[in-house]
Amino acid sequence: MSPWPSLQPSRSQFRSEESPDDELVNNCAQRWLWEELRLLDPDFLGLIGSNALRFVMGLKGITRWRGQWLPLPDWHREVLCLATFHPSFVLRMENMDSPAPSLFRDDLSQLAIKAGVSLP
Repeated sequence: MSPWPSLQPSRSQFRSEESPDDELVNNCAQRWLWEELRLLDPDFLGLIGSNALRFVMGLKGITRWRGQWLPLPDWHREVLCLATFHPSFVLRMENMDSPAPSLFRDDLSQLAIKAGVSLP
């Protein structure tokens, strides 16, 4: 906690309560996402948060899909994707009796193993 409570931003200053609409998501995908993926040609992707899951995979429900390796649809070769919670969600759950922080770490560990690195 800051020693200057008056300088503490309100929750609404940190995040928007609204998800991007389908039109915005589709415009972003058409303009840059698929071209970047084509150029990078990754072996796997980490999808951070429900918007990334919806944006890349066309799926909703991060709680249902997180922690599962899913194939990137309509790609020229197999690219596996792992969805996990957004860090801002994990931070909001940290002081509650929630499994989210532990699940998030498990997901990051899976991504690290896939990348050939170890987490501290």
